[in-house]
Amino acid sequence: MASRPSKYAHVGKDLPKYIGDDLDRVTLLNNLRDEILATPVGDERDWNISAQVCGTVKGINEAVATLLALAKKCPQHGAAGLVRAYADARLVLDAASEWRASAQLLVDAYERMMIEQMEAEDVASLRIASGASVSTYAEPYGKVVDKAAFRAWCVANGYEQQLQLWPSTMNAIAKERTLAGEAPPDGVEVTSKTMVRLNKA
Repeated sequence: MASRPSKYAHVGKDLPKYIGDDLDRVTLLNNLRDEILATPVGDERDWNISAQVCGTVKGINEAVATLLALAKKCPQHGAAGLVRAYADARLVLDAASEWRASAQLLVDAYERMMIEQMEAEDVASLRIASGASVSTYAEPYGKVVDKAAFRAWCVANGYEQQLQLWPSTMNAIAKERTLAGEAPPDGVEVTSKTMVRLNKA
């Protein structure tokens, strides 16, 4: 049974193809694609890669549970003991962040490759042996290229109440005004937040 076309199917075919907002990331993805395509497959260890991935992930999950249990141990609750425990917990978090970033890059590379190949084969959905399925569809994707023009359009079309600065930008303005001895912007409360910096040895 053929799948229903998406609600954007009639307009999507006339739009330019989205290639990505960050050209450096696109280059990274292209390099990873080339690495994937150059990776040899076919020896006796490649008999069931999906099962090996699942088994390895299970082992890593067990190791991470052990690691987190170990990092929870803080025999000294004085400042020195808590600083050591904090540094250990940060080590775990930094490693997890690196793994996540690398895994996300791999997922994004496979997604791009998969979409290109599915389009080349004129396939919109596939089911794999595990029972999982993947389907693709196109929809419009907007990107602001002229902030002033977009802001003016929002004001003219009743979206003025939805315009706001990013929290990081608002915070930077509040910091600058506080440093200069000026009142914070209207509607903003400024408090003192203790920040922590870990300088690695």
